[in-house]
Amino acid sequence: MSFIEANDGYMVHDLWPADLTEQIKHLQPDQGLLAWQKFPSTLPKLIEWAEVYRDVEQKDKSCDRILIYKHMPNARANTLYPVALRVHGFLGRFCFERLGNWSGKPQDAHKAIQHIALSSGGHSVRFGNDIYFQRRVFSKCTGTGEDADPPVILTDEMQGKYRQIQKNWDIGDCFQIGEIDSHNKLVALDKLLLTEGDFVEVGVEIDFVVTRDKTSRPILHAYLTCTHMTRLLTVADASKLTKRNMQSSSLKRVRQAEDGAPPKKKQHVVATFENRE
Repeated sequence: MSFIEANDGYMVHDLWPADLTEQIKHLQPDQGLLAWQKFPSTLPKLIEWAEVYRDVEQKDKSCDRILIYKHMPNARANTLYPVALRVHGFLGRFCFERLGNWSGKPQDAHKAIQHIALSSGGHSVRFGNDIYFQRRVFSKCTGTGEDADPPVILTDEMQGKYRQIQKNWDIGDCFQIGEIDSHNKLVALDKLLLTEGDFVEVGVEIDFVVTRDKTSRPILHAYLTCTHMTRLLTVADASKLTKRNMQSSSLKRVRQAEDGAPPKKKQHVVATFENRE
């Protein structure tokens, strides 16, 4: 996964108060960031760093384009890697229910999403407005599993509603949530323990969707799709650190570390959370 570069040779995460930056760096490799782990801040650099790949196996041609890494070290043969970003902020409104905000009506299945909003927590130097991420709950069914049991545990009411659309819609993978424990290990976290104001990292991929206007002119849309979330600090701990930084100093900047046949299979780069002992 990649951290985002800022201007003047700095990384965006270095613009947070020092104690918050320190928490983010727990997720970085000990040897520093490689070139593929730095999302460029300018378009010319981005063109050299990534490319748009057309997924011929995607049946829905409106969303068959993927932003992939151009240069992935130790990449597996015949494999492409969608660009995955790390974005940080204070947790705002969120919905992690297994079926997201689905109304239960068959005609609304295509609109069902899980979503997250991140805020700056008052640090306007970072970003002024909330950043919004979402992910689809359902994908168009590629098989004929209408008689199979629902792949996830749902309430009796929602199981009954899902069976009405099961012939046409598959349920996506569970949204993974974790945190850093006292031993700096990534461990799974129950969504019920999350609170608005927690300082978090969200894994993000960029989804492209092509639509057409009234004149049939193609229009390309880009959406930030969340893949997982890691809690770095609880709202209580984050508040203590934020107050201490505001009283003592302004934001700190740190220099960045030094860089160091058509594929078919997609290998998503996401965090892995261990089960708690």
